[in-house]
This record gives sequence, C-alpha cells and structure tokens, in this order.
Amino acid sequence: MIEKLYQLIKEEESTLIKASDTIWEYAEVGFDTPKSSAHLAGVLASYGFEVEVGVGNVVHAILGKYENGGVKIGFLGEFDALFGMSQKADALTKEPVVKGESGHGCGHNLLGVGSLAGAIGLMRYLKENNLAGSVYYYGCPAEESGSGKAHMAKAGVFDGMDVCLSWHPHYVNQTWSDRTLAVMEVDFEFEGLTSHAAAMPEMGRSALDGAEMMNIGVNFLREHMSSDARIHYAFLNAGGEAANVVQDFAKLHYVIRESNAEKVKALYERVVSISKGAALMSETTVRHEIVAACKDVAPNYALSKALYDNMVAFDFNYSKEALEFAQALSPQNKQVSLEVLPFTFNELTYASTDVGDVSWQVPVAQAFVACEPHGTPMHSWQWVSNGKSKMAHASLSYVGAILAKTGLDVILDGALLKTIKDEFETQVVPKRQPSLLP
Repeated sequence: MIEKLYQLIKEEESTLIKASDTIWEYAEVGFDTPKSSAHLAGVLASYGFEVEVGVGNVVHAILGKYENGGVKIGFLGEFDALFGMSQKADALTKEPVVKGESGHGCGHNLLGVGSLAGAIGLMRYLKENNLAGSVYYYGCPAEESGSGKAHMAKAGVFDGMDVCLSWHPHYVNQTWSDRTLAVMEVDFEFEGLTSHAAAMPEMGRSALDGAEMMNIGVNFLREHMSSDARIHYAFLNAGGEAANVVQDFAKLHYVIRESNAEKVKALYERVVSISKGAALMSETTVRHEIVAACKDVAPNYALSKALYDNMVAFDFNYSKEALEFAQALSPQNKQVSLEVLPFTFNELTYASTDVGDVSWQVPVAQAFVACEPHGTPMHSWQWVSNGKSKMAHASLSYVGAILAKTGLDVILDGALLKTIKDEFETQVVPKRQPSLLP
C-alpha cells in the first residue's frame, strides 16, 4: 500500500519540486511570509482543497481542507527561513548569494512541501478508493522566530483533529518520538539617562550597565538551574557606538528553556527578577515582553510506533548522483544512509519546536528523514546549499508516502486509533498547562 501512495505522490513530483524550490528562493523569515504562503495556498487550491489563509489570527497561516467525514488527519508544514543564512544552491563552499540575507538553513522549504505531499497523496488515495476520511494541511509560519503553531493552537486551530503528522529534514532516519524543551523568548529593554561620560559621569544612568549586570546575574543563576535548563542571550541594541556618551538605552533578547511548561515559566520569573535587580543597581528602568513561547513536545507512543513501522517497511534509496553530491558536502565525506535507527520514546532532547503546543491539543507523531549531508548541523550553510539538490527533491515523495501511509493506517485501523486516543486522554490531557504566550 505504501508503494501505491508513493506512486500517487510521484505523479505530482514536478509540482512539489517547484513549490519547494520557489519557497527556497523566497527565503521569508518569521511571520513575514506572504509569498511562500500564497504559493502553498495556490497549490492546495489546485488539488481541490478548500483553503483558508490567516487562520488562528496568524496572518499568513494556511489551512487546506479535504472533508469527507470519517477520521481527521492533519499534516503540519513549515516554510520559514533563517536570518543571515544566504547561500548559493549546489555550492560546495560557503558562498552567500547576498551576504546577510536570509536562507533555508533548517530545510523548511522541504518540510512544508513534504507534509503537503503526504496530504495530497492521502487525499488522492481516499478519493480513488471511495474511502471516508478527511485530510487537513496546516501551513505554519514562524517556527524559528515566533512560535506560529503556539499561536494557532491557542486559537483552537488544531482542535477536532484525530491525529497530526509532521517531519523534519536531518541526516539520519528515525522517528522523532522524544520530548523537547519548552521555551520562552523574551526581550528586555533598559532605559537610563545620557550624559558626558568624562565631564559629567555622575549625571548619567547607563542602560548598558543595567543590561550587563542582568547578564552577570543570569550567569550566576546558571549554578542554580536544573541540568535540563538552557539560557541564551544576545544584545539587540548595546546603546550605540559612542563610548564617551552614557548609553540611555539597551536591549537584550533572551531564550529560556526548561523540560516542561511549568518549569520554564518558573525559570522565566527568576530571570525577570534578575532584570529588576539590575535596573535597581544601575538606577535605570527595565521592561520586558514575551515575543515567542512554545511548550515541550508530548509524544504519542502508538502513533509514533506506527510511523516508525512505515519507515522501516518502505524500501527506498536515493540515486547515485544524489548520494554523491550530499557526500561531497559532508565534513566526514560520508554518504547519507536511509537505514532507520532503532525506535526510542520519551527521551529528552535539548531542542525546542512549536509542534509541542500542537501535541498537547491532539496526538502527534513526527520523523527525522535523512535528506541532508551527513554530519552537518541544522542552521548551516550546507543545508541551504542542499536545499534544491537531487536528494532534496527526491525526499519529498519519500516523506509524503511515509506520512500518508501512517495517516491511512489510522483511518483504516479503528483499534490503532482507539489506542492512540486512549493514550492521549490518560497521559497528556491531565497534565495540560495553559499557553505560555501572553
């Protein structure tokens, strides 16, 4: 059956490749994704999906619906790029197209279209076999810098789905059936008083001093955080370039992570307290704003195992040419392997994704699929270079078939669906926390 789904999706390969390459070229960041969103919406409409744009109060978020009763299967797609990751396609060295511009260093051009391939494949199969079942495609902006799905989940966009499926590019093949870290991203702005730094230093109140003392305080906090916690920060504004002027403004961006929503909220409160102490010491004022936040992923064993079984069962490989190019980009000069790593479940990984918020509303499973150069990290120039390669293109139908088959299994196997839902109701629902967003 998975081979049949694969063939159905392969028939749409030219459209899928065009969509992925077009989004790679746009390389739009955060919530500002009008062109990428419009292209995906157009593809959905061309296949007969009913399309809504701007769902969940997120301007460029997309919902494509094929509704034919029965079980409801959702596919999660992303399409945002990264700041400063411009890179020429198919280049074997770091070579920006335009230095400082954005690029798809996390493979979201592939992610969004691979999930779209699954939605199209499952819809076609249901239609051609006169089967009940409904297919939903969610186009979700700002995974990297805004937690788009968290906003959508808070607005109830995913409510009513039986399951949701997703994936992420990687250089290994495995189910991503682990917990992740909850995260809160917060901006802190310090304001003080300018003065001549030499002639009248006593009249100045340095916002930069306040920001630096905050950072020192947070660095002392590290000794007293749990081993699962992570805090990173960057200066967004250090007060200007004039050393002989007391800086009256400074701005920091903090990323605060912990193992679950309750713990990250508590850690965030400690960081806020430190900012207030720094303002008191520097006689400045400080204000803060939560700019993004998402929960930890609550994986579903039964659904993840069904996805794993389909990955193992599907005998697929890339062409020799595709493998050779990816190997040339690999720092270890290794070929990508599609051997599926052993199934693991509920281990903690030290990354974050806004899929977490979806997983607390509906059972979710996702996979890592090997379609990036071996040994290269996410957010690297190699991933941008690989984004329009033969391997990247071939992965779209492969991913689509795995996701579509898992969705079809849930539709056809009532016992599987019951197991998935029973697990969700007993293991996840009682532990739900409110959204971390304001």
